[in-house]
Amino acid sequence: MRELPPGKSMAFTWQYDGHPDLLRTEAQVGVFFVPPEDPPDSLERVKAIWDTGASRSAITRGLAERLALKPTGATKLSTAAGQCDSSTYLVSLMLQSRLYIPSLTVTEASLMGFGMLIGMDVIRTGDFAVTNYGGKTTLSFRIPSIERIDFAAAIRATQKVSRNAPCPCGSGKKYKHCCGA
Repeated sequence: MRELPPGKSMAFTWQYDGHPDLLRTEAQVGVFFVPPEDPPDSLERVKAIWDTGASRSAITRGLAERLALKPTGATKLSTAAGQCDSSTYLVSLMLQSRLYIPSLTVTEASLMGFGMLIGMDVIRTGDFAVTNYGGKTTLSFRIPSIERIDFAAAIRATQKVSRNAPCPCGSGKKYKHCCGA
């Protein structure tokens, strides 16, 4: 992943009207590079889907062919349709706000209507949040993580809770024996 100066993060936010069934963004994919080189000029813009249920990111065979990527190996994928063998490739990934990962191993997969699936191998490198407010869904992502996000703690901080009341964290304990201890 791109080395950032201490204390500096990169982030982007993507907003959707309504409440979509899929989290879609744009991404750019290209051959891998080694920082401090600049990203390659030959990045291809693709539709990407974010999937917290996928352990690894994936690209389509067509994208691998257009980028003239050579397989770096093979792996066995577990999908809803069962297990299959898949080629792996080394790519660079650029997201919005020039947030990029210069070296990412991806698998080859069939991705109906998308060029890339962004999996947990990317998502776990930073902070990922999805909110639904005011009839809009917002996806926000930053690298690296700079704080712990805890929605329950934020709610507790704004509510006055009696010491003998059930804890708002949902543990079933009294507040004084749980988060209020």
